[in-house]
Amino acid sequence: MKLPLQIAILAAGKGKRMHSALPKVLHPLGGKPLLAHVLATARAMTPRMICIVEGAGDAVRKRFPDPDLNWARQDPPRGTGDALRCALAALPPDGVTLVMFGADPLAREATLREVVEHAERGALSLLTIDLDDPSGYGRIVRSADGSVAAIVEHKDATLEQQAIREINTGVMAAPTTAFAHWLAAIDNRGQGAAGGGPFVLAPVVDGRDLPRDPWDPTAPEISADVPVIIGSVNTEGTFFMPPDSPQFAPLYSLDDAGLKAQLTQRYGDAAEKLIEAYRKEAPEANPSKLFFMAAAFPGDAIKQAERKFAQAKAPAYMYLFTWETPVEEGRRHSPHTIELPFVFDNPQEQPDEVGNGPDLQPLADRVSGVWTAFARTGSPNTSLTPKWPAYNTDQRATMIINDEWKVANDPRHEVRLLMQSLKGAAAS
Repeated sequence: MKLPLQIAILAAGKGKRMHSALPKVLHPLGGKPLLAHVLATARAMTPRMICIVEGAGDAVRKRFPDPDLNWARQDPPRGTGDALRCALAALPPDGVTLVMFGADPLAREATLREVVEHAERGALSLLTIDLDDPSGYGRIVRSADGSVAAIVEHKDATLEQQAIREINTGVMAAPTTAFAHWLAAIDNRGQGAAGGGPFVLAPVVDGRDLPRDPWDPTAPEISADVPVIIGSVNTEGTFFMPPDSPQFAPLYSLDDAGLKAQLTQRYGDAAEKLIEAYRKEAPEANPSKLFFMAAAFPGDAIKQAERKFAQAKAPAYMYLFTWETPVEEGRRHSPHTIELPFVFDNPQEQPDEVGNGPDLQPLADRVSGVWTAFARTGSPNTSLTPKWPAYNTDQRATMIINDEWKVANDPRHEVRLLMQSLKGAAAS
């Protein structure tokens, strides 16, 4: 049975890559805006409805005032997943939805009809292409039976995956109810600067191929008897926010008012209490460092350790890495992955991350020694460090790792209680 077809055209992209203030979809090709070509193909498929997702401003809508078009707004831009979510709110909840991009005019009607036909059978249907040079594109990773196992972004791909020439075009179709189910399951935790980045179309818990979240609502049973080390760094997000970037530079020169404004955006009325709690923890920290510390609250790490402890089958060991890199005048403090050169005992190979100095190797000796002991025995305890107790929900023992190591029970206790009292904040 043929299902009703509707089309979502994602057109909220700016013209930054074209070094233009003109919205991307309005740039001309063959005397017409890119979006005009896309619309011609979409209309040829005679859908019951077309919804265009626009960004800030109304330039695109003014250029295309056609009465057969429906509109949804995505402002601010938060990725393709969020854009499709906006479109679905304006489209009927049944039938099949085809996703197109307003700046990609070359897909042919016949090709798109094939994509839709596969979706009508209840599947997620993707349009892929083989490129001689696939650099920069998401790779299609297939299972032994030829089915799509994953879409891996270029920056996340292994060398083997980067050799794959088949890439994701972004064009896809599925039953609308399936899209709605999948989109409800994605979020932006861990995306961008310590969370808050784009909502991307990525693997979701669908009850079939991915039956459940590995750590929600409980720790995975398949590894219940396997010990784990779980940890975080002090200012996770500085890895993703270069101090010399015009977009992020203001965060490195916050005053007290700016700090309050930033945290109020994230945590509402709890901002002042959070600032007070972090000032007790780090009285020497300037407002920018306090912001990055708050943004890096390790809610998911704490949740994992709690759930591992609840299984009562193998220990979890928690750490907080507070050593600060001197690189870039120390402005990044303790960014994402800063512990890895010490874990792998090669800080001298990573001067751009950790700098140079006589203090690096002694710390690397300790960190790598502890991780090696854990890999061999399941316990991180060695003569190199203070005794490292397993995590439990009474003491919440956490190893604070710096040039000097120490165990702290429930560090940042007030912050943890505040964060966990906020709806969803404990997973930020």
